[in-house]
Amino acid sequence: MMLYLKYSRDAEREADDYAIAMLKANGVSPAALASAFEKLERKTGEPSPYLSSHPPADERIERIRNAR
Repeated sequence: MMLYLKYSRDAEREADDYAIAMLKANGVSPAALASAFEKLERKTGEPSPYLSSHPPADERIERIRNAR
């Protein structure tokens, strides 16, 4: 189960990287994606990172904001 969750989180990170690249390629700031994750986190909360198939929202937001 833990291996599956790690694989799934890695896939989500790759998807985030792709989204960042597509936003940049189309002249859209990745900050918009980070803002969307912040809004989702406020509305839904965060499950335990050990049980989640997605990286923690805070980690995703920071990674997006630091994308160059």
